[in-house]
Amino acid sequence: MRRIETRLLLYEYTGMVELDDPEVDILDAVGAFLEYCYVGDYSEKDRVTKNFLLHAQVYVFAERARCQRLKAMALRKAASICQKSFFTSSRDADKLLEIFDQIITLVYSHTSDRSAAVVFGIENPKSAPPAPGPNP
Repeated sequence: MRRIETRLLLYEYTGMVELDDPEVDILDAVGAFLEYCYVGDYSEKDRVTKNFLLHAQVYVFAERARCQRLKAMALRKAASICQKSFFTSSRDADKLLEIFDQIITLVYSHTSDRSAAVVFGIENPKSAPPAPGPNP
């Protein structure tokens, strides 16, 4: 958390964000961010597990970049994968469960809010605040 605060101070003084954290500055997440900046959405991968991981990575990067709309989009896309996979395909659900520890560690270690925690399996939905909607 201290690292995030230091980065925010650097951003406030310089207007720049350094991309030097290999756990957060993942090429796919940065690419999704850039694609979102140009077209308002980002492309998904060809497999459920890759998409779920991508959405978690985008969520974390969007928080770092202070892009609330992208963060909300990544959260909605991750929630959609969970709903579809757990209600339609036990095979896809099993694949998602295999990477849950990686997702939980990523989101929990690199974000300050816990709204994504519900989607990524960290908290009980009743105790977490609702997911943020797009900024007006």
